[in-house]
Amino acid sequence: MMPVEGAYIIHQSDFTLPDTQRKVQTILNGRPVNVVLSDMAPRATGQKSLDHELIISLCFSVLVFARNVLRPGGHVVCKLWQGGEQQKLESAMGMMFEKVKVVKPASSRTDSAEIFLVGKNFHGEKKCE
Repeated sequence: MMPVEGAYIIHQSDFTLPDTQRKVQTILNGRPVNVVLSDMAPRATGQKSLDHELIISLCFSVLVFARNVLRPGGHVVCKLWQGGEQQKLESAMGMMFEKVKVVKPASSRTDSAEIFLVGKNFHGEKKCE
């Protein structure tokens, strides 16, 4: 990947590992953030139900991380694939954010299960683990 001015790139890292998240927190140096944006996806297996479970797990990792770095009133955007566990993720986000919205960007193919969950106005009163 080409360098991007002002951006930190952590190569060959698994976001779900605590060490990777610590690296990001070190870069943040204790500064709270306004937005956590995740366009991450696991390596697809081709089995829709398994792939859905994998991306939901990744999204929960993003929420736990966001809980630790978002400023009050901050937002999170997380990519996922529609499926049976989506409601569980939406409920968890609802405990952390004032509003949760499902978004399907115009750039996403209509036959794709890809959507984004947007959590607006972080209040962080309840934990998701």
